[in-house]
Amino acid sequence: MPASPASSADGAAITPAELAAYASTDAAAPAYARRGLQQLVATLVDMSDRADLQDPAIQEQRNNLTSATARLSDDPSAPLRPGFVAAASLLRTIQQKAYPDQAAAAAQLQQLAGQLSGRTATAAEQQQIRRFLSSAAALLEPLSQPAAAQ
Repeated sequence: MPASPASSADGAAITPAELAAYASTDAAAPAYARRGLQQLVATLVDMSDRADLQDPAIQEQRNNLTSATARLSDDPSAPLRPGFVAAASLLRTIQQKAYPDQAAAAAQLQQLAGQLSGRTATAAEQQQIRRFLSSAAALLEPLSQPAAAQ
């Protein structure tokens, strides 16, 4: 059965504001990181399918993201770090194609992703995930608008 687009808990694409709101919830909650990553992935997959973002480099990064996160729904022990890193790489590639004014934010997000362990056992790890999701939501806001002609 297909996922309901009305429900963000099932990994359906959400708006940047919805991701920001989710990021501000309890990072210690069970499955916080997994759910946030699933929502981000769904949003990025939809975004990368936009007509103004059709580009071989973007499609390659999109494929890397879907490969890195393919087991998230079925396997609770699937590692999260590869998905966060792939999400940041896709956002960076989108930024490089059409949003030059977002270079600093995309670079910072990629740096944050590289620092993540992918674990959520400690308060510090939970806060790193929260910061990543908040930063991703902030970057998604301008990237969710069609790219202006360069």
